[in-house]
Amino acid sequence: MTTGPDVEQNETRATLRTDDVTAQISLTSEHQESVLRRKLLQSKEESPLFPKTVRLRSEIETGKMGEKRVVPGPLKKTLEWDVKMTDKAVKMFDQKYGPLSKYNSIFKGLEISCHGIPWLIVTATFIFLLDSSPFRNLMVNIFLVLIFDIIVVAVVKAIARRRRPERNQNDEMIGSFSVDKFSFPSGHCTRAVMLSLLLPLKYDLFFWFSPVLAGWGAAVSISRVLLHRHHILDVIGGTVIGILQAMLYSLTWLSDESAQGLVNFFLDETQVGASYDV
Repeated sequence: MTTGPDVEQNETRATLRTDDVTAQISLTSEHQESVLRRKLLQSKEESPLFPKTVRLRSEIETGKMGEKRVVPGPLKKTLEWDVKMTDKAVKMFDQKYGPLSKYNSIFKGLEISCHGIPWLIVTATFIFLLDSSPFRNLMVNIFLVLIFDIIVVAVVKAIARRRRPERNQNDEMIGSFSVDKFSFPSGHCTRAVMLSLLLPLKYDLFFWFSPVLAGWGAAVSISRVLLHRHHILDVIGGTVIGILQAMLYSLTWLSDESAQGLVNFFLDETQVGASYDV
């Protein structure tokens, strides 16, 4: 039986080993998880001085940590092709029109112009400040479709769970949320395409600005790839979802009366001419 310094030395080694395992776990990626799994399972004996290691091995053996999701072969090849084509397209643009750094201010401006948070703040502000008017009702519909778009994109991203390009810089992303660490689909593309199609469909005034809206939507979509925010298939997927959303919401667009009634309900306003007007 060891006592004194020997016990302290053993406890130090145990702490170092436990911390080492903890450090490995924190730094382990999905690709390294299987290596750590095999390493821990091959250990035949565990000392009581290593409770964290024992619990970890128990969780792995009982499957509590969950298995790594297996990507089907055809899908894996498609994603690898997408990564290569995205890198190739960015390099081609950089060689022909670059360097890309000189366009950063333009790309960031496009990113802000189609970010969900500014759109929600602006539309909500107009709804709150304006009296009953067709423009206010337009803001109500845009606010609702933005909420719908955010929910759809969040659900699809949570299911797909595709990582953003390696060169994406998370610290530069504006208003990034936890779900935005995922790449497919591009939420900016869904919003840009949806709005550029939906507004001309519902309002004649916007019809004359259709080329401008279409150009804005295309520029936003292209900038997502050149900013290394998304792969090409992320942008294509966002474009398809944006088109489908525009078609769906054009059929469920609220009339002026319905939009005003919704505002009256939430803001506790009274409708002029109604029986409850005071």
